[in-house]
Amino acid sequence: MKKLLLLAVCAACAAFSSYAQSAGKGYTTREYPWVMRSVAALGMGNAFHAKSDSKYAPFYNPAGLARIRQKDWRVDIFPLALAFDNSARRLASDILYSDTDNDDELANTFRNHLGNAQYVDLSFYPAFLMENFTAGIFGVSRTSGEVANPVLPELNADAVIDAGAVGGIAYSFLEDRLQAGAALRLQHRWSFQHSYLFSDFVDDSIKDIDSDDIKKSLGGFADLGVIFNFWNGGWNPRVGLTANNLGTNSLGHAEDLPWSLTASVGFSPSVQIPSFCELKSDILLDFVDITYNFEEDVDTAKRINAGIEFWLDGWALRTLRFRGGIHQGYPTLGFGVDLGFLQMNYAHYSEELGAYAGQRRDTRHVFELVVGL
Repeated sequence: MKKLLLLAVCAACAAFSSYAQSAGKGYTTREYPWVMRSVAALGMGNAFHAKSDSKYAPFYNPAGLARIRQKDWRVDIFPLALAFDNSARRLASDILYSDTDNDDELANTFRNHLGNAQYVDLSFYPAFLMENFTAGIFGVSRTSGEVANPVLPELNADAVIDAGAVGGIAYSFLEDRLQAGAALRLQHRWSFQHSYLFSDFVDDSIKDIDSDDIKKSLGGFADLGVIFNFWNGGWNPRVGLTANNLGTNSLGHAEDLPWSLTASVGFSPSVQIPSFCELKSDILLDFVDITYNFEEDVDTAKRINAGIEFWLDGWALRTLRFRGGIHQGYPTLGFGVDLGFLQMNYAHYSEELGAYAGQRRDTRHVFELVVGL
């Protein structure tokens, strides 16, 4: 029972999530704030604002809804995504194979992970999607923590849950050269910070969570975006500008969600392979928070994402998508399978937890399974 409890705390920290700072408890990360992220976008370095042609458009650039060219509507009934870093995976494995009733062995298990950030997130986002419009409900739980103090190990945990409803609409102007969109979001947030001492694990008091440690809030947000196409067809060069999280940025006692401005560039090269198929692609570049509104740091390299997605059009492998990119200075890889009623995506990426790109890398894996109509 103790082993299951330990795994629950380390992997989910009481079912909450985090990108917050917890100065004064020995644990500080400088990960940029976010609400929902596309697994496909993460495989492309999270450069997505000049494309944004999916249900995730309201969280990136709602103007991308006007780029959706599917004739029929789609409903994602069961969309589930799980992300975790290598440290959380190793810590969970060590706990599973350790004798948690042996205090010395348990302490040594935690000491082996001193200074390593732990991260797990789980998201659920059923939504309706068609050209120019999307609406859905979302829930995401992100948990991070770090083991500190080699003498009496403790686990410093930060967590945030976001849940709410979102809708977005877009339209094309100037013979489809200009796309503009807007999204509205109602969001409830719970945030949590706590330091679990080693004695809490020994006497099982980790089950006791003071409700005063859980901060709650309710906020409303708007996202606005435009994409300008220099010309349609061919390689379709374009630029975009997005303002995210406009509204009640101060979420009361819970962790704040600051507004940000993102500039983006994209183009879509394609190459015809004679008597075979056409190789299509999207190449994207994002400059996130160009006004340096995020208080975590003022590093420029950490704000730049670049990526590519390519697929073969004209034969059976058109269901496969291959992705790669650079996210905050680190390489990313991803792939996707789209069978219509079933979609699967995977991304391998790294998040910068430090104050500048290259300081403190946290390597993560994220899997997504979507069953839809």
